[in-house]
Amino acid sequence: MLGSELGGLVEGVVIVGSILLAFGAQPTEVNAQEPATLQPSEHCIDHSDAAVVTFEDANLEERVRGALRVDTPEDLTCGRVSGLTVLDAFSAGIESLVGIQNLTSLTGLRLHFNSITDISPLSGLRGLTFLWLNDNPGLANIQPLLDNTGLGAGDRVLLISTNVSCTDVAALEAKGARVESGCSSSPESSSTRTAALHRLSASRSAPPRASTLRRGGPHGDPAGHVPGYRERDRQR
Repeated sequence: MLGSELGGLVEGVVIVGSILLAFGAQPTEVNAQEPATLQPSEHCIDHSDAAVVTFEDANLEERVRGALRVDTPEDLTCGRVSGLTVLDAFSAGIESLVGIQNLTSLTGLRLHFNSITDISPLSGLRGLTFLWLNDNPGLANIQPLLDNTGLGAGDRVLLISTNVSCTDVAALEAKGARVESGCSSSPESSSTRTAALHRLSASRSAPPRASTLRRGGPHGDPAGHVPGYRERDRQR
């Protein structure tokens, strides 16, 4: 009889233990399935596609949501934001770009007319082919663009109305990027100036034409006058 009682007690302990184990394990499994929520400075590469991306600047997040057509409170996941290729976020009152580092497929980014001073999150966006940063008057440091190994030949960067030095502009141009800025060394101004010099040189070396002489064309003195043509006209 004692044996049967012990057997029943053991069986009861096993059943209770199984119940407690089941209830104890269930919350752990649920927690494991919950996607991580990243801090704005974190990178998706360290997490799954289901991880939730956040941004330091609410105005930037709003533009990203608009581009992806994802409304609040739906999550912006790593899988979603990594598929965005072009983002228009100009004139949006943006001050911080922290979080944009996870938009790894971006090829085009328009950020002009904002209040951006730090572009560090752009250093890893290697697919950019055009980047508009003009009219961010507080922007002075473009070292992240110089460190961006994907930004180079043929890529276009606008830096007009910023506080970026011409030395840094020249360094970015040395990578092959086409930079528009207030510096006279930008490719557009240089090519325009070179073409103008070629035209001027050609016009000075070409022989004068009779029709040009009668009009007081560009040959001769810098003012466009040709000495002696009035005298020849009077002799005729």
